[in-house]
Amino acid sequence: MLRFMYTDACPAEDVDELGGGSPPCEMLRCLLTAADRCPELKTKCVSFLVDQKNFRDAVLTDGFVQLVQKFPGIVAELKEVTK
Repeated sequence: MLRFMYTDACPAEDVDELGGGSPPCEMLRCLLTAADRCPELKTKCVSFLVDQKNFRDAVLTDGFVQLVQKFPGIVAELKEVTK
């Protein structure tokens, strides 16, 4: 699942690649289940980020700059949460 999240590529249909023999349809089912949880995950990440100490630490990283460049709407979401 992590490989899919970070590379946006499905694992090959190789048994070893799928973690011990899970059929491809089982892997896709698991990925879809995880995808359904993304809004909740995003909410938790935003809540974590708006904490003053966490925000101060995060805003000074290259990753935060890239996040804002790729998803400029995140700034508005952060402002909304802090109101």
